[in-house]
Amino acid sequence: MDYEAFGRLPLEKQSLILDAGINEFSVFSYSDANTDRITAACGISKGLLFHYFGTKKEFYLYCLERSLQTLTDYDPPARAGDFYTVLFAEMENKIRLCADHPCKTNFINLASRESAAAIMIEKNELLKK
Repeated sequence: MDYEAFGRLPLEKQSLILDAGINEFSVFSYSDANTDRITAACGISKGLLFHYFGTKKEFYLYCLERSLQTLTDYDPPARAGDFYTVLFAEMENKIRLCADHPCKTNFINLASRESAAAIMIEKNELLKK
């Protein structure tokens, strides 16, 4: 794998590849996800995807880590007020986050229930962070 080569790609191309992976993993389990669909969606060869990430597992974990980062970096301003004002403001923030990032949210939800042994340990470590 060559994360450095991936990092040297234009940000638009990086996003295209990452989004194609997240979209695939937000619909299909790890085992059912298909790298042919991912590479077709982002317009690269399978060999190039594996050059950047080594394996489907590494790409999955990279996509998961980036999705988690997007959602955990979201930091809306704190609301003051009574308990219910704060509670409903936080609920609105969560709904907005899910609406703004539906594929990432769904991917993380599926990943939390993913049972494929090949990724279990690493996936659980990422989710613990």
